[in-house]
This record gives sequence, C-alpha cells and structure tokens, in this order.
Amino acid sequence: MNVSLYTSWNSQCGIADYSAQFKAALEKSGATVAIVPVGNKKGAFDLIHLGKMMNDADIAHVQHDFSFFANVNISLYRSFVHCALFLRQIRIPTVLSMHELVPLRVGLRRFPLLGLYRMIFSLVDVITVHTDKHRRSILAMGIPATKVVLMPHPIPEIELPSESKGHYKKLFEVEGKQVLTVFGFLNSRKGYDLVLDAIKDLDDCVFLIAGGQHPNDKTGYVEQLMNKITEIKLAHRVKILGYIPESQITAVMGATDIILAPFRDMPGSGSLSLGVAYNKPIIGSDIDQMKELQSRGIGADIFRINKVGDLRDKIVSLLNNTRKQSELEQLSRSYAHEYSYRKTATRFCELYARLPKR
Repeated sequence: MNVSLYTSWNSQCGIADYSAQFKAALEKSGATVAIVPVGNKKGAFDLIHLGKMMNDADIAHVQHDFSFFANVNISLYRSFVHCALFLRQIRIPTVLSMHELVPLRVGLRRFPLLGLYRMIFSLVDVITVHTDKHRRSILAMGIPATKVVLMPHPIPEIELPSESKGHYKKLFEVEGKQVLTVFGFLNSRKGYDLVLDAIKDLDDCVFLIAGGQHPNDKTGYVEQLMNKITEIKLAHRVKILGYIPESQITAVMGATDIILAPFRDMPGSGSLSLGVAYNKPIIGSDIDQMKELQSRGIGADIFRINKVGDLRDKIVSLLNNTRKQSELEQLSRSYAHEYSYRKTATRFCELYARLPKR
C-alpha cells in the first residue's frame, strides 16, 4: 500500500515530529510512505500544485493545521479556502487528520465557520481526531458518525533514561530539587502562568519550561510570562529551555519528577504523550480532554482548571507520596503499550484498507 502524507517536515513543529514517527511506524507495518511537505509558499496555486502531488499513491493522508494552508495571522478564511483547493485536486481515497479545531463560537463575519468546516469535510472520505471532544464537535456539525474516527494520539516507543535522575539533574544544575516540567510551545492555553503562581513558595521545586515561542505567535504571552517570572522573583527557579530537539528529550525527562499539564484547552497533545512515554506521573487540569485520557488509562492526577491553590496542593501531595507516583507511572506504562505508534499505524492501515475506491 502506497500512502502520500501531507505534513510539515524537518521543522520545529509538533506535527512534524509526530509525522516522522508515524511514517516510520507505517513503513514497519508494510506501507510505503511518500512525504508531500508543507511549503513556505501558501498561495492558491501553490496548494493546487501540492494537492496534485498527492495522487501518486493509493491513499492520501493529510495532516491538518490551519498554518499548513495559509498564514493564519492574515486570514483564517484563506486557510479554509486553500485547504479546499488542495483537497479538490486529490483523486484517490483521502484521510484528513484534524489536530485542532477552531470553535464555532469564533465567528467570521461573512463566512460562518460551520459552512467552511462542512466544505472541507465534504472533500475527504474519513476525518480522524485525537479526542472524543473533537469527534463530538464534528458530529455536531452534521457530519455522519461513520466518517469521523477517533485515533488517540500515539505514544512514542523510546528507550528509558540509562543514567540516574541525579545525573540528569546535574546537567541542568538542579541537583537536590524537585523538577516540574511542561513540554511544548509557550502559549496561554497551556497554563505556564498558573505554575508560576503555584510554586512561588515551594522553594524545593524547579520549573523546567521545555519549549520556546511558536514562530507564528504574536500574542505577547511569552513576554508577559518573562515579566511575571521577574516580578515574582522566580528567575533562579524557572528555566526556559527553548525548543527541545529529540536528542535532548531524554535528558529533560531524566531530570523530571512530575510532568505538569495545567492546560486551559488542548488538542491531541503530542507534548503530553512524551510524559506518558517516559512513564512520568502527570498532574493535569480537569478539562474534558484530560479527563478522557484519564478514563482511558493515562497515569494522571487531576486538579480544577485555573485553580492555583488546587494545583499547588496536588504538587505537594504527589511529591510526598511515592506510592501514588509509582501507581501513576505504571498506568502510563500500560497506556504507552496500548497506544504506541506501532499499534496506531496498524489501526490506520486497517482504516486505509476499508476506504472505498474513487
């Protein structure tokens, strides 16, 4: 089976990292995968050309992000239209993986989002999502249930750190400290600011921010975060590491005691999947997606969203309870096995085989 995969590639992007591992897993499952990379130019004719490139395969698989079809800082509407132009060029069975949805309440004056979503969904055979919340959101748009498939975000199959935790903490100059880590690009919905307030009087805790500013971020959130770190005098206990290349992930995870996910919202979080892969205890906010992951078996303790005091209490309680830490680690170990890239690739190959020929 030959698969053409449209995705970001060889770039500092979570979907690029995801796609590299997904491609490798598909090929181990017997598929042949040809990458059609997202280009720097995203004009209408550029997307038409890229869409036509998808046809040299049996199956077209499109990784969707709004920035893959236009500069979304200029126009979200343009992203939808260019995506439709791209999809109209494809003449083979097509899977569209939606990593994120813009809520319908975020309207466009002349072009309602509902109509735009329906436009692109009508041009594909199957839509896959990482969370049941996103699946329900798409069903609410009137899309048939048979067309929307839940594929939980896969967990990387990694080699666990070979050195002691103390060794890795020394690398980051945090010896003797409890290390709390959040992975991923810095933005307000990930709740980095909540962590600052939660740990400001926890002198034995260090906060590793394992990510940097997203290239398309124009919100000023990173500057606000930096100012807050200075204002509450936490510069000595907060380390912003910037984008973490794959070669350095093991060291960061090796030094980490607890993964924090104080998210206000999240798509299928690739950054959180790293915490699961390394069998780290997780503390996450009680948003629907996190509760869904917890119900599916992820090793996470839950606090009330945006409640700094509750987050602080959960951190203190878990740090003082090694038995609970071990229980959460074991849950994540089992979850990582069940939702590995290898098993996810097998599920996708089965999905590809069921698609009707065009």
